[in-house]
Amino acid sequence: MRVAIEGSRLAIDRKRRLPGRGAYVHPRAACVTVPGLARGLRRSVTPSDVQRLVTQMSSSDDNSSTSGDLSGKTALALGPGTL
Repeated sequence: MRVAIEGSRLAIDRKRRLPGRGAYVHPRAACVTVPGLARGLRRSVTPSDVQRLVTQMSSSDDNSSTSGDLSGKTALALGPGTL
């Protein structure tokens, strides 16, 4: 999911059309962090920015499988900016 600056605030860019620097985050609340967003956006991000994004996210945004069978495989979690 892409987030970007819209006006003076951080917002979810569902259509991926907002101009300027954006950051891509996994659409799971636990993956939206102040350090990850600040690094991706190269600007200060406050905990209230993160809380607002998490509140705006819907459960359908999270495409991760929490109950799926991994067949004994370990999932690899990548940090922000690793792709």
